[in-house]
Amino acid sequence: MAKYEYIGKREILRRVSTLDYPVASGKLCSYAKFEGVEWLESPELKVTVQRGGDWLQITRKRNAEDAEHQTHTHAHYNGKTYAERY
Repeated sequence: MAKYEYIGKREILRRVSTLDYPVASGKLCSYAKFEGVEWLESPELKVTVQRGGDWLQITRKRNAEDAEHQTHTHAHYNGKTYAERY
């Protein structure tokens, strides 16, 4: 895979599940890409990924119990997992 290709819906779902987030079926997720950014949205999560997958940002959607969204950014993908979390 070239460094700056879009990684696609299936790869995003795989990486998110590796980070221990709840992942819905790919059929329940919407996917879009535009100018170097990919978005994947499920009923529980919104995932934003830089083209090539070097970083991804995961936002848990707010529900009745949560006061606000929880967002985490994962950076420096090494082929298996992300090295840093913000």
